[in-house]
Formats: sequence, C-alpha cells, structure tokens
Amino acid sequence: MNINEKLCVAIGGLFHDIGKVLRRSRLKSKGKSHSIQSEKYVKDYFSNIDFLKDEELELIEYIARYHHVSDENISKALKENSMMEEVLKYIKYVKKADGESAGERKIEGKNKRSIEDNPFTNMLSLMWQAFNDRKYNSNFNYFRPNIFSRLNMPKKYIEKEEISSYVNIMKNELGRDLDNLRQYNERFKEHEDEFVACLQYLMKEYTSYITSCGKEIVRDISMYNHSVTTAALALCRCIDEKDKQRINEYILLHGRIYDIQKYIYGDINKRIEKPLRRVLTRSNIISILNTIIPYEIIQELKLYTTNILFCGGGTFSLLLPKKYEDEAEKIIERIKKKVAEIFENKIYIEYVLKTINVRDKKKEYSYKTHKKYMKEFYEYKKDFQKANNELNQKKYNRSIYLIDFNKNCKEEYYKCSNCGINTKRRDKCSICQIEENWMDKDIYDVKIAYEKMRVENIEAYEKLEATKKGQTVILFDEKNIEKYKDKYPIGGIYPVGKYSIPKSNELCKKCSIKDICDEKSDGKILSLTCIEKLSKNERLVATAKIDLDDMAFLMYYIYPVSKKDKKSKNVEKYPFAISRLANLADLINVFFTQHLVSVVKNKYTEDIFILYSGGDDILLTGNWERVYDFVLEINKTFNRYIGQKSEKRNITLTSSIVLHKATRPFNMVLKEVNRNMSLAKETKNLVIINEVIQEQESRFRGICINYKNLKKAKKIISKYTEWIEEEKISRGLLYDLVTIMNMRKKGGIEALKGASILNYILEKNEVDIDISNEIKALIKEKEIDLSIFILKTAIRKSKKEEL
Repeated sequence: MNINEKLCVAIGGLFHDIGKVLRRSRLKSKGKSHSIQSEKYVKDYFSNIDFLKDEELELIEYIARYHHVSDENISKALKENSMMEEVLKYIKYVKKADGESAGERKIEGKNKRSIEDNPFTNMLSLMWQAFNDRKYNSNFNYFRPNIFSRLNMPKKYIEKEEISSYVNIMKNELGRDLDNLRQYNERFKEHEDEFVACLQYLMKEYTSYITSCGKEIVRDISMYNHSVTTAALALCRCIDEKDKQRINEYILLHGRIYDIQKYIYGDINKRIEKPLRRVLTRSNIISILNTIIPYEIIQELKLYTTNILFCGGGTFSLLLPKKYEDEAEKIIERIKKKVAEIFENKIYIEYVLKTINVRDKKKEYSYKTHKKYMKEFYEYKKDFQKANNELNQKKYNRSIYLIDFNKNCKEEYYKCSNCGINTKRRDKCSICQIEENWMDKDIYDVKIAYEKMRVENIEAYEKLEATKKGQTVILFDEKNIEKYKDKYPIGGIYPVGKYSIPKSNELCKKCSIKDICDEKSDGKILSLTCIEKLSKNERLVATAKIDLDDMAFLMYYIYPVSKKDKKSKNVEKYPFAISRLANLADLINVFFTQHLVSVVKNKYTEDIFILYSGGDDILLTGNWERVYDFVLEINKTFNRYIGQKSEKRNITLTSSIVLHKATRPFNMVLKEVNRNMSLAKETKNLVIINEVIQEQESRFRGICINYKNLKKAKKIISKYTEWIEEEKISRGLLYDLVTIMNMRKKGGIEALKGASILNYILEKNEVDIDISNEIKALIKEKEIDLSIFILKTAIRKSKKEEL
C-alpha cells in the first residue's frame, strides 16, 4: 500500500472512539456500536481533507470500524480487499494499543452495563482518600463537561442533562473546527505532523472532561487521555514492528530543566536593569523553552505530538519507539549542550531514557485472558518510578566535570555589565541580551510557529514568531483562540501562570519616587518599590512560595487503588497508568497556572504579582497583608478543587512567606523563601512566615503556623487594629505586650516579672475590662510565638503611612 502508515495509525488512534460522543449525547443510534459510529464520523469529517489519499482515508475508517473485532472476522469482512493483509496489520497496531490503553481503566472488578452520561471523576478526590492505604470510599467530586482551556472547578454532583447537553453542542463544534482545518489542506500536505497536532489539540479541548468508558465506578480516564495514549502506543508499535524491534517495549524519555528559580531570581539586585520586569521575562523564557524542547525532539524523530506525555513546570516526558532510543539520545544531548551554551550554564537539562516493559514477553494479549494479562501489563509503574528516581539522582551527581564549557583558556573573557558573570561578549552576556530581546513581549500574545520550535530560536521572538498565514501556531493563552484560528491552525495551547500589576499615570502622579522609577510610562508594570510605597500601613513587601507536598508520591506511588463492596464482595481495582499520569500532571498544572491566576484577577489585581507558576508550585510577591489573605484563599480553593474534607488533609500545600523591604536584593529574598520552605516541608501543611529581613541577617526569625491558626490570627489582628483606630488601646501598648511575651518565652523569673508588669500596664493605659480580659487570654496562650506574631502584625497593620 502506498500510504503514510504513521499518519493513518496516529489519526486512527486519536479518533477510534469518537463514536462514543453520540452515545454520550443520548442520540438514538439504532443499535449501532460506537465503532460503526466512529467510522461514520471519520468519513463525514475527513472526506474533504484533500491531502489524504483515498486509501489512507479508507484505512482510518477501517481502524475506527474494526478495532473491537477479532482478526478472523476482520479477514471475513475484508476478504474482497486486495490489500487485506496490509490493512489487517495496521488495524492490529491500534487494536493492541487500544487493548493496552483500555486496560488502564480497571484490572479487577465485574463489568457493569455501560452508563453513558455519568460524569468525569476528579482523580484528586480519589487520591486524597487512598493516600495512606490505597483504598477509597467513593466520596468523589466530578468535573463538569467543559472546554479544557476554560476554568473547571469540580462539583459534588453533576446533572446528567448537563453532560448530554454539552456533548450535543461539543460534537457540532468539534465538527465545525475539523471543517475549518480544510482551508489549510495545502499546508498540511507538506506538514502532516502539524495536522496531527491540530487534531490532538481539538480532542484535548473538547474531550478532556468526557469519560472514555461507561462501566467503571471510578471514571478518571477521559476520552482524550485514552485516545492519545492509544495513538502513541500504536505509533510506536507501527515503527518498531516494521523494523523488527520488540513491540512489547517502549522508551520513556523523562527530562527536567534544573536551577529554574535560581536563574529567574538570581542576580536580581539594585544594579540590574528593570529587576521585576526582568524576573517576569526570565519566567516567560523558561515557559517557552519548556514547551519547545519536547516539540523539537518529536520533529527531529519525525513523530507526532501524541508521543508527548506531558510538558510543563520545567518537566517533559515522551513515549518513544524502541527503534529511536539511540537517535533520541543524540538529539537530547545536542539540545542539552545548546541550552548550556545559550543560558551560559545558568540552567541545565538532565534526562533519563528508560525501557518500559509492558508485559511478560512470553504471553500475548487476548480478550479471553484479559484480566490476567492486565495484571502483568500494569506492573510497569516500577519503570516510571526508577526513571524519576534516576533523574533526581542525576541532579545530585552533577559536578564541574559535567558542565559544558570552553577549555581554551587563551580566549579573552569579559564581565557582563548587567548580571556580572564572565562572558565572551564585551557588554552583556548572551542570556542577558536574549532577555533584552524578550523584555517587551507579553507572553499572552505570543504565537510560535510549530515549524520554528528549535531551542536556538529562543534567542529572539522574531525567530519563533508565526508570520505567514497558514503556519500552525502554539499559543499560551486561550483568549487568543478566536483571534487567530481563522488565520492560523492551532497546534496546541499551553496556559502560563503569570500576572503583573499595571501602572497608570494617575497612580504615578501621587508617587514620591516617580522621578527615579525605571517604569515611567502608562501601561508599564509596578515595581517592588511602587508596591511598598502604596501600602496604607507599614511599608513592606511579602514574597511567598506555595508548593504541593509529596508530588512524586502522588505521581508514582498511590496507584493502584481499590475498593471492596461488602455486600457483593466485588473488588474494583484501578492501576497505575500512562493516561492517569498525564491526567494528574495536567490537573495540577491547570490549578497552579489557571485557577490561581483567576483568583488574583478577581480579588488581588492591585496587590499581587505572580512571578512564576507551573508544575506544582507558584511564586508571588506583593502587598504583605494581601499576601497573607491570598495564601489562605489558595489553600481553601485547593481543598475545594480536590474535594478534600478539612479534617482529613492528606494532599496538602506548604507556604513560605518572607517579609522584606523593596530594596533588599531579590536573589537574597528568594534564598530565604527556599530555606524556609525546606524547614516547613519537614512537617508539611504549614505556613512559615519570616520576620522582616535586615540587610546582613541570615538567621531565621519567624513562626511556623498552620492554616487554621493563621485564619484565627487574622481575625484577632483585625480586632486589635479596630481597637487602636477607635483609640481604646494604643500601639505603644502592643509594643509593651511584645516585650512581656518575650520575657515569658525566656521562662523562670523573667516570666514572673512579665506577668506582674502586665497588670500594671493595663491599669496604666486604663484599658476597658473586656478588652483587658482578651489581652490577658492572648498573653496566656500556650503558643507564645503565635501571640507574638499577632501582636507584631497588629502593630504593622495599624501603622499609617502617607503616599
């Protein structure tokens, strides 16, 4: 057959179950299976894709039609097809991949009648229950059927009518967008990999919250996850079997960009130009680099985006054919050296290539032995665990001998005028110059041409930008979909979690430092000094990091999970799976990049900068008091997102907050934030708050406090502030109370002195009896550090500053 076999297998894998859309929409199918309906859907929407040959379209239809049919029956059905043997071979690639991918859903438990309009289970709501003993109690929450790029907060109950209504709309909109791709036929004729990327993007947008099967209690694998995993496995099989490689083995390429935060916030001091804008620029560059790396690998290998399992938060994972192992290593090594060169070794890439053994090589899959086969197949979680552990170990084994540098000592080096590192350039080092090129680019408006996704092109936006109509683009904000889709085919969207506070001329008129500000014009962003000066109480800035606890454990160790029904004694068991891994990474990344930005835009638009978010953490800076509020709100939002009950906090967030002056070098602030985070992580589920950092201070002075106590403390602080405003007590009294608490902290005679002084101070200040009793209760509080924190914060909050 004169066909593009890889293209047919990839499209067949992506759309083999699309007929389930009709079943989810409650349309009458006249007894037809989803396979027949998938065949019809493919015929209806791909028949006008001009660059597909008739033979190719026919093969894709056959894959959709026969992926649940035995080889014998396929042979009977296609006996008049002269190319039957070839056709059967390609169907089998997808059929076996579908068997492996479908088996991800469940490895134990009786099959029940398919219920088409049950909602998509939020796997995080299962994971917090199964965190300790790998068992769950079905107390889930569910995602509304929605477009993936839109915010989707899980709910306890989803109306079935909502699901069928959405699917009815979705199948029409998906069809409309597939029709829209026809205008780019000439483009796709030369770039079929871009066509697959566009198809995958549409599947992700429309089917990420639709279940892939209707028979399980836990429906945490979406139609999108199942379809992409099937396409990736089938494509690997197609390539490896043709080259007589082992088709029961795949290659996992797992990589990570290290020293991201050190690069983003390093050398951000008084001397560097536009420090806060430079932080945001560096953060944007890393987000783009993280997206480019896996795309460059698959383009070099002539694979498709279906083989990218995940990229985001500095991490990327790809599933590759065994045949491409050596070639993939050469490509990633070249990329690794190029990144080291461009970024002057400020960041670096490490990776592992791991063989995934999907089952006992002596046993072949058959539907009759499905249950036993699946138990063996899903033991490959150990391979993923080893890959992750090996990657972590590479970070610690890194030494100067592994760093790529020019050994020609005769070359002349200069000092970068901006960041101060040694460089071959006379003025600024290469990465500082790249930052200059990107400084005025808003990542939300960036459109990168798919074909230009090469690491070396990151040197300037002009090298990456899509400039010709019809070029497939990668976007970083879903709001640009409508803006670009009639001019450019969209090959993917990777939302980024950034937010900066805009500056206005009206605001600048009131500012006392406008003459020395480096962001003077309207539409620019506030600086840290601006934020500090705009504070209505004590002029301080707070920088905070919020991090998900036990990320590696969540990714690689919780599954398999199970539940035993006491009445029927039926056990439902769900394995570790590629689709679940990709889904979990997406869910966490969406929370940190989209939900948190949404909270800021709704309530903290003039108070908080999001400097970096993605993967499993976020770093922000802003008004110190509002940062406290934000940390509390995010913890509450996260518990809602995963459906976690407050009394059972298994999946938790830890926060580190540092109070500082705007003039303190930001790299030193970050050092404190990370050091304090390490302290808090020893216990987890805490907020650690550092006292104001002085210029030469390095020791920790602050408090570790849980979220419940922080919320309680804020109420008491507000009460004390009101008393001061109403002149019922003075700020001087609070200073005295802090002194008494420090005496109590020392214990012994000092504590007794403090107790006697307290009564004298209260009488001297003529404090109301009710207020006096509340103050005494606070002083007697067992948690002395908490009381000191409350008093000091009340002093800060009650201080009035003129703009």
